[in-house]
Amino acid sequence: MPMLEVKTIEPAALSPEGAGSYLSVTKRQIYFLIADGVLIAKRSGARTLVDFQSVKKYYEGLPFKTVSASIPNAPQCASWMDWGLHHWDRASDLARWLDMAAGSDEVAVGRILGALIRDAPPGAERIIQRLAMDADSLRGAPRTMH
Repeated sequence: MPMLEVKTIEPAALSPEGAGSYLSVTKRQIYFLIADGVLIAKRSGARTLVDFQSVKKYYEGLPFKTVSASIPNAPQCASWMDWGLHHWDRASDLARWLDMAAGSDEVAVGRILGALIRDAPPGAERIIQRLAMDADSLRGAPRTMH
C-alpha cells in the first residue's frame, strides 16, 4: 500500500497580524520590533510583510521562563518605585500604577518616569519610554479590572 507523505511548507512572510498571532503579541508590538530592527519587514504594494525567518529567530532567541515557588514571609517592596519596577509590563499597568502613585501631580509623574528610565537595565530605556507614552494617554481613563 502506498504511503502518504506530508510536507510542511513554511511561509516566506506573514502579515503583521499573523506575526503577532504567531508570537502572541499585538500588532503594535510587531511594528515596534520592526522599528527596532529585530524583525525584517518588506513592502508589497500597500501591504507590510514580515519575514517569517526573522520571526522564528526572534522567538528562538527569547529566554526561557523560570518559575519558582514564592518565598514565605518574603520582604515586601520598600517603596512605590520598587513595586512599579517589578510589577508592570504593559502600558495600562503603568498608567494604573502612575495614577495610584502620583494621581494628577504631573511633576511627580515626571520624576517617577525619569527615575524609571534612569534606573532601567541596559536596553530597556526605549521600551519604558514607549510604555510611558502609551500610559500617558491612558492615565485617568476608566479601566476594567482583569
